[in-house]
Amino acid sequence: MSHMIETTLEDWAKLLAVNLWSIIHMVNAFAPKMIERGSGQVVNISSGQAFFAVPMWGAYACTKFAVDGYSEALRYELFWHGIGVTTVFPGIVKTPFYETITGGPIVRMGMKLLMAVAAKPETMGRMIVKGIKKNKRHVIQPIMLPVYFLKRTMPWIFEGAGKAVAWVLKREEAGIAP
Repeated sequence: MSHMIETTLEDWAKLLAVNLWSIIHMVNAFAPKMIERGSGQVVNISSGQAFFAVPMWGAYACTKFAVDGYSEALRYELFWHGIGVTTVFPGIVKTPFYETITGGPIVRMGMKLLMAVAAKPETMGRMIVKGIKKNKRHVIQPIMLPVYFLKRTMPWIFEGAGKAVAWVLKREEAGIAP
């Protein structure tokens, strides 16, 4: 986690390579054959961060917003070829990734709370397969549904929440108790 302005160009390149370019390369590798046979399903993994860019995760969120936009346009373009595109928006999934997140007491407490409501990878996998079978546009982890809908209908809530989280993290970073 770091401030966007502190994210190095090297870190930006890594994030873009993993989160966006890998998807573009996969689509470019497999979509032509799908077009030839007139069927197929592209599944791209975005993130709940595409709905709400959490402070200190801005660079990551930026790449996930990009996946959402890429997938949306791709869905429209491939539709006429009989190919579906499903974008997956996992919120919190119990993976070792979350064990690597470090920070002060507030971050650690937040991570414990998130892990208490996190989905098992198997549960997320079943949701994705079900979404593919139904050619769903989006597969959204249930815990993220309120965020998805509220961000579109009441964006001011997220404006305030984002500023509040940034304020708390800034104080924690400075060693000031909350």
